[in-house]
Amino acid sequence: MPTDSAIRQMIKESDGDSYEAMRSLEQELTFACAEKEFARHGLELGQAQMKTLGMLTQENIFTNAAYLLSDQCTVSIKLATFAGSGRLEFQDRRECSGSLFAQLEKAYAYIDMHNKNRSSFQGLYRIDTRDYPEDALREALLNCCVHRDYAFSASTLVSIFEDRMEFVSVGGLVDGIALEDVLLGLSVCRNPKLAAIFYRLDLIEAYGTGLRKIMHAYDKSERKPQFQVTGNAFKIILPNTSSSAMAVDTVCENSAGASTLYSAMDKPEAAVMSMLEAQGTIVRSEVEQQLGISQASAIRLLKYMSDNGMIKRVGSGKATRYIK
Repeated sequence: MPTDSAIRQMIKESDGDSYEAMRSLEQELTFACAEKEFARHGLELGQAQMKTLGMLTQENIFTNAAYLLSDQCTVSIKLATFAGSGRLEFQDRRECSGSLFAQLEKAYAYIDMHNKNRSSFQGLYRIDTRDYPEDALREALLNCCVHRDYAFSASTLVSIFEDRMEFVSVGGLVDGIALEDVLLGLSVCRNPKLAAIFYRLDLIEAYGTGLRKIMHAYDKSERKPQFQVTGNAFKIILPNTSSSAMAVDTVCENSAGASTLYSAMDKPEAAVMSMLEAQGTIVRSEVEQQLGISQASAIRLLKYMSDNGMIKRVGSGKATRYIK
């Protein structure tokens, strides 16, 4: 009897590489949660609509897009809360499974429960603010859901600390796309059918706007969101606007040398200075890797900073390094 992996390979060979377009291994699917979500927007979710949305093939076979929205979906979002800014003291944990619509609703409710209200006064008037901009939390969660690579079985992870929230989804950026491209608004969607359904239900806006909305939500905050990318994962780090400091050692870790760190809304110079503070000295290739930029862009950035006295160039040729 063939294994699930062998079955998936046979399906891939006949259906192509797109996970959401492939036939689901599970065909006994129900859609109570999805139907409720569609009805909320005055839309039907019958056989004809499912075919139009790519949930059902012309041969009436459910695709993985249907599976992700079905009540039987086993892909999950795992949430955990920690004391302080590290992972040493665990406090609470939840796991959300079922239809992606149900997962999003449960996960957001948990996150919102940990988004505390803070009060301050200006004269006679009280001003209430929350630790995290609600738009940023919503967009970060939706980004994990719409853009993750569902071909991997690992769960989406949400970690809540005293000074930040971290959202980690499986699958890096689509091949050929750099983080700086995404921050400029370029979007190549890994799951276009899923994104189209979410767009139709007003859960997301036009493609490529999510990260910019997150950055905009922190316009008036000293601390900015950060994005970290590897070949197999994408992390969004949202700082607590009420916290006195963000854990630098957590957001700058790069022990394997494979991560890309970009501080949104901050100038690239700030990222270079953070690297120097952590390492003492850097080379051009490290700047390329950390900021996810081209060799030419890294050369221009380092030349600009050295010309303006922000950093010092030491050595020449392949031995060139930069210090504060």
